[in-house]
Parts: sequence; C-alpha cells; structure tokens
Amino acid sequence: MSVRRVIVIMLFILSVPADIVSMGVPLGEVPGFGGQKFIPGSLGKIGQAAALIRETGRDIRLQVDGGVDAGNVREIVEAGADVIVAGNSIF
Repeated sequence: MSVRRVIVIMLFILSVPADIVSMGVPLGEVPGFGGQKFIPGSLGKIGQAAALIRETGRDIRLQVDGGVDAGNVREIVEAGADVIVAGNSIF
C-alpha cells in the first residue's frame, strides 16, 4: 500500500465523528496469515498516521498488528504506536 493511500485512508477515518472511531490499525505485514516478518517501510506509515491523529487532538489509539517482536517493538512504539499486537512472537 502506498504512503498516499495510507494518508487518504487516515484522513477518511479522521473525518468520521469522534464517537465512532477509537482506534486505527496499520498492519506491519501483508494481510493473510500469521508469522510474517515486519515490513520496515511500515514505520514511516505508522509515523504519518500518528501525526495525523495528533493533529486532530482526538483520543484515537494507534494499534500495530503484524510482525511485531522483541527486536522491533521499540521502533514501532517510537514511530507512534500505542497499542501493540504480538501473536506468533509470543505463542
């Protein structure tokens, strides 16, 4: 997914009334099956989504799912995620 598409999707989400949206969920891997590696290019998209959320001042969580493990979780949080899903890296 291109950065432009991510921005368009986030702008759409942020245009929805605040009482409807409570979380954005960018994926760190290609959807479809567990156990994939995190795509490092997702860090920029996470950062952009976090910046868009901050600009609104709304209380929206940014959850990252896909490829999260002990080796990349710090970078993901530093990019702006505040909710982490770690499946195969734990189980």
